[in-house]
Amino acid sequence: MSYCIGPFDLFDIIFIKQRNNYRLYINNNNNNSRIILRTPLMNIPFGVEKYKYKDILNLEFSNVNTNKMYNFLTAIKQIDNFFINIMTNDIKYKIKNKLPYNLLENIKGKSYVSCIKYRKNFDSLFRTHLRKTKNNIKSIFKDTDDRLLNIMDLKTNNGNFNIELESLWISNDSYGIIYYINEGVII
Repeated sequence: MSYCIGPFDLFDIIFIKQRNNYRLYINNNNNNSRIILRTPLMNIPFGVEKYKYKDILNLEFSNVNTNKMYNFLTAIKQIDNFFINIMTNDIKYKIKNKLPYNLLENIKGKSYVSCIKYRKNFDSLFRTHLRKTKNNIKSIFKDTDDRLLNIMDLKTNNGNFNIELESLWISNDSYGIIYYINEGVII
């Protein structure tokens, strides 16, 4: 099975240990590159929310019957599938860069938690995080005239977003990945 997402081959992934998680990069001609994806037009149904002391923005997978949305959802599911199956021989032995000590042992027997949140009678959500320092949000949102927008005014708007596959987290009984929004253009 291929795990190519746009120009990125997930078998080129690099895990760099940081405290309780692993930063994720792609080895691109001996350079570590961030994995950045561009979303199709997505709805922001709830605006900025707090989840476990983090600022998140749920994006809605509406119009999944269009090519762009279907392809984007398929790419996110493919990334999920890669991490769900990372313990299998089909993946762990094909990763070109050495895995950090104990990474596979640390996720063994744990459940994978997807950033896709399926909802009954509603479109699925894609949970993303806002990039921030201690007190400042670093994710940037602009309108089509390139004017900065207040993050509190995003609710029920639509936009295109540059998202970054940031890290792999591991807890006592589960593991998953975190996507950050770097910037968005609100339509």
